[in-house]
Amino acid sequence: MFAYRKIKRGSIIKVRDYLPANKGTKYKIPKDFNLDSDVPEQSFSEEVLCCLPKEGQNWQIPEHELKSRLDLRSYNICSVDPPGCTDIDDALHYKDLGGNVCEVGVHIADVSYYVRPDTALDHEAANRGTTVYLCDRRIDMIPDLLSSNLCSLIQHKDRLAFSAIWKMTKDTAEVLEVRFARSIINSKASLTYEKAQEMIDDKSQNGAIHKSLRGLNELAKKLKARRLERGALVLARADEIRFIEVESETFDCDSSLEIQHKRMVETNSMVEEFMLLANISVANKLLEVFPEQALLRRHPKPSKTNFQDLIDSARAKGFEIRPDDGKSLSSTLDKAQLESDYYFNLMLRMIATRCMTPAAYFCSGCFDPQVVSFSHFGLAADLYTHFTSPIRRYADLLVHRLLACAIGSETLDKNMQNKENIQMLCDQINYRHRMAQLASRASTRHHTILYMKSKQELVEDAYVFSIRQNDIQILIPRLAFQHTYTLQPNYAWLYDVDERTQKNIKHNIVLKQFDRLKLHISFSAREDLTLANRLQVRIIEPPLDIPDQIDAIEKDATQRKYLESIESPLEQNIMDMEQKPTIDGDSYEQVKKKIRLGLDSKKSAKPVIVVPGDSLDKYITQDTTILGPGLMRIYDMVVATKSGILKWRNNNLFWVDSHQKRYVAARGECVIGVVRSKGSLHSRVDINSAELATLSLLAFEGANKRNKPNLNVGDLVYAKVLSASKHVETELVCVNSNGKRDGLGVIGDKGGVLISLSIDTVRVLLSPICDLLEKLGQVHRYEIALGMNGRAWINSSDTSTIVQVADMLRKFDLG
Repeated sequence: MFAYRKIKRGSIIKVRDYLPANKGTKYKIPKDFNLDSDVPEQSFSEEVLCCLPKEGQNWQIPEHELKSRLDLRSYNICSVDPPGCTDIDDALHYKDLGGNVCEVGVHIADVSYYVRPDTALDHEAANRGTTVYLCDRRIDMIPDLLSSNLCSLIQHKDRLAFSAIWKMTKDTAEVLEVRFARSIINSKASLTYEKAQEMIDDKSQNGAIHKSLRGLNELAKKLKARRLERGALVLARADEIRFIEVESETFDCDSSLEIQHKRMVETNSMVEEFMLLANISVANKLLEVFPEQALLRRHPKPSKTNFQDLIDSARAKGFEIRPDDGKSLSSTLDKAQLESDYYFNLMLRMIATRCMTPAAYFCSGCFDPQVVSFSHFGLAADLYTHFTSPIRRYADLLVHRLLACAIGSETLDKNMQNKENIQMLCDQINYRHRMAQLASRASTRHHTILYMKSKQELVEDAYVFSIRQNDIQILIPRLAFQHTYTLQPNYAWLYDVDERTQKNIKHNIVLKQFDRLKLHISFSAREDLTLANRLQVRIIEPPLDIPDQIDAIEKDATQRKYLESIESPLEQNIMDMEQKPTIDGDSYEQVKKKIRLGLDSKKSAKPVIVVPGDSLDKYITQDTTILGPGLMRIYDMVVATKSGILKWRNNNLFWVDSHQKRYVAARGECVIGVVRSKGSLHSRVDINSAELATLSLLAFEGANKRNKPNLNVGDLVYAKVLSASKHVETELVCVNSNGKRDGLGVIGDKGGVLISLSIDTVRVLLSPICDLLEKLGQVHRYEIALGMNGRAWINSSDTSTIVQVADMLRKFDLG
């Protein structure tokens, strides 16, 4: 039964611990990172904690488990993990059986023993879906007693495990036999990747663990070679970094952050290969025993059009990428190397990663294998699942339950007997996994900015990662950081879509994709800006950004010359509008305030301010009312879901205006989008929202499969939002309800300038009581398109008119 209660919600902006200012006292690093992603981070409830063993860390394995499980405590088992890892959920062993045969085991923490189905602990784990790893902390899926203690395969501790054991040939790493068993293990060593690599390389040492690691490493090389031969992809992102605290004698809370790059060694690949082998083996076993209930993971093969950006990027440097299949894609990526530049191939692989469709969990019984492929494109595997990380992934925990039933260790839980239930769980896990990724990336970005702030000024080597119509994406490899550099003023830049270049007319500088740059990074002293907005990035090689002093002198001189040389009636008109009353005795500043607060013509009216949880039945009574952003209907009530001012139009359209910077799509609104990628039938469009929107090429006037508009990456489109939901991609159309263009469609093909305004200002400009655009039109001829996503496109036959109108709108925006 659904129960509704009114909850006031807020968010912590910053927490500071002001400790006594004694000598040597340090401030704690403030945890001011605000999780915008939907990540459950509350403490575990008492009901959940009651499901844990009452003995706590003193819990011992029961006698009946010792008798019923495979006892592997005498085996030379070891774990290999990153430095500082406490939730150790996998370990390995190697055993020489003589001749050309050996035994290899992957042992995974048996979390399913502790997390029983349909308990409070199980429900909480299912809701969280995954452990979230942030730079400064970890948000566990299960309580710390399990994740870092009883389930963790700690050195010299007896632990419950689920084991996959193979007999393999030494020379070719062919699997001869595989078996699965619930076991008890005792890890002989908890190693880091670097330590394990040292033990492999040190030929003077021949201990049991040394020999085991060498045997595993040789087999892993053969497994990887065979996997790559099948067409598995080696994709990339910028070198991973992590932040460490170092001793500091200062009180600056950010100064103790230092960057440590992740060093890749052979043992990273060694562990990965055996985890992949275990996941593939378990997937085959589950589908064999439970053809309708197997929980698997699929990675669909992307369509060829998805790779157009990658193909064009490589072609600009003289390389051909062939994405016909995984093998040809992998081989052509390998060949796309520049001897003089290591990072070129890395950036190509990063672009290839972005071309991929996301992998997802699914239930085998909910899809027809004749229609939907179960394979994993990136790994070149016919079947795949996740089995090896049940401490941090709920999907692995469900797979353990299925596998336990498959080997006769347990009976199948009733919830796992229904394929629809399993698919619902998969959908929840897919969503939580996506949110965890976003939170982790945001945390890394936040801490990178903190690091740059602590250094005050930095000079860094960088690359032009991608070029768009109004900005360029810059990659700073040492910091694994990407920055959007806005090209201002817009009219000073010429964008060539085909050549992937931006030319600055003033400095006669051309920026191409993959060009090397040198940046000067500093921070603004303005405390009213957010941390990210205080970041100032200047391109000093090529000399695009002039130093502050020269820039200020030149700017003042240019402005003086501009004002002296132009006696523009438009300029005077705007000055008059800013100084004189305009509407009902109100100045434009007063008009803007009225519109923003939602006031009517009576000056005594007050804005309706709402917070999340407020019931709005007093204002919204009709069932046919259209609810916009910030409102939702719960049974017969309408409640607010965000803070702001309640706005309405014609008494049948209501929304909450919260003056947000990021656009939240709403059905029926017109937006200006930038085409980011194109396919045979659809294009992906940037509408200043959290996710790209989809625009069908058939959603234009007169369009059909034979006659479609020729959209290119970087084109501007004026479109209407057809559907919008937080659960699916926003869909756009360029026709009205009668199938007519009605002003919608491609707008940048005739030139013009695109500028960004606040979403709030766009709403003010579109208000019937604001006549600013009309008064501008009385002076000069121009055309303008306003998008509810905070963008304005201005065009005119006179370039100076475009410049002046854009400047006036920016002034109005800042006023």
